[in-house]
Amino acid sequence: MSESTPSPADTQPPQDDADRHQVVRSLFNQAVALEDTERRWFLHALEDRDLAADVERLLESSACCGTFRDKNSSCDGS
Repeated sequence: MSESTPSPADTQPPQDDADRHQVVRSLFNQAVALEDTERRWFLHALEDRDLAADVERLLESSACCGTFRDKNSSCDGS
């Protein structure tokens, strides 16, 4: 398996809500592993802007509730 940054541009649009949830979750898991700059590129490279927005909201929500702590996040809970 290559350690290069995954290319989200090849992601096919989901066919239904269950598929969309799986795609969002998969993209979220990939984005969590990236550094901030790589994550921004990753989200920008998604052709489906609604899908990118869903992943970004999940990242922000996870950062604010402590599931995923972005070192640049302003949501420190204090």
